[in-house]
Amino acid sequence: MKTFIEEFEAIKAEAQGCKPNNLIKSIKKQKWYGQAPFVIYGAGLMGKITFNYCKKQDIKVDYFCDQSGIDKFCGIPVLTPENLCKTQPNAVVAIPSWIHQEAMIDKLTNLGFASEQIIPSFFWNHTNKSFEEFEKYVCGYKWAFNYFEDERSKQTILNKIRLIFTDKALSANTDCDMYYVREFVSFKDEDVFVDGGSFDGRDAVEFLQKHPNPQNCKVYSFEPNKASFESVVKAIKGFDNVVPVQKGLWSTETVLTFKESIDPLLSSFVADNDASYSVPVTSLDVYFKDKDIKDLPTFIKLDVEGAEREALLGASEIIKKCKPKLAICAYHKIEDIYELAQTILSIRDDYKLGLVQHPSWHSETVLYGV
Repeated sequence: MKTFIEEFEAIKAEAQGCKPNNLIKSIKKQKWYGQAPFVIYGAGLMGKITFNYCKKQDIKVDYFCDQSGIDKFCGIPVLTPENLCKTQPNAVVAIPSWIHQEAMIDKLTNLGFASEQIIPSFFWNHTNKSFEEFEKYVCGYKWAFNYFEDERSKQTILNKIRLIFTDKALSANTDCDMYYVREFVSFKDEDVFVDGGSFDGRDAVEFLQKHPNPQNCKVYSFEPNKASFESVVKAIKGFDNVVPVQKGLWSTETVLTFKESIDPLLSSFVADNDASYSVPVTSLDVYFKDKDIKDLPTFIKLDVEGAEREALLGASEIIKKCKPKLAICAYHKIEDIYELAQTILSIRDDYKLGLVQHPSWHSETVLYGV
């Protein structure tokens, strides 16, 4: 097997002369720009992030396309797909969502939009770095490559580097559902599941649907965002064993200030001095401090927008006492590939860890621990 340095140099050679995806930045150079209306499909988080990035590049967005029924979004008129087709038939529509992209394309084509009027995969590689910029991460990636013994983890690390330098999409290396890779996740009769970063509650519901004895389980769904928390409450309606908690997860109990980011993977979870709003956060050790050991988490999932390391530190006592199964998102920050594993091992060094890539262009990398 090649050494890390040999693999790294091979990727660098592959990346020589490779130009990262500058699709957004090149929009103004397109023949249609200024001649046809430019539309972003989706008046939601990804739409707003994309709009802000276009604004930063001085790219004019004429409309949003959305079925929500709202009149304006980010100060821009919103048209339903049907109205867009009727009133702006020559529009060029950008799709920034990778989750709903296929359905959106089908919707537009069924309404009569030609394929050349649709720009799929309209997002950018937020991780892209030059060789010089990546230099400070090399030692960490080398450590991870040498630490992980399995081929899948090593390939995940190399593919991440390749993405950073070349924009080459990450290749899935599992057929298991996200958070449930069979080599790492098995169920106990009375599991206590922490759904860290619940978003819309689907992961809490999925856990109970997958578990053979859901009636014996307890789920705690942590979600600080008000709108998302309301979605969680709706999703878990009827599940008496799911506890919604309107807080983020951190290393301590406090209030953090944030500002909105244009980064699609960090969303709004970016601490900053020039912050626009505050979010209450807690640690798992604080939240569960008065519970018996049998009621402590047996499975912790974290998708907390870049706060995974802090959340792990905030669960140190639980990890030491119970050694819960771990499914930790490792794609919000470039250093997550090595820093999260190092954090877990600093708390308890007997974990078996593995990096797994679920289907996605540049996200959905999960660090599992058992």
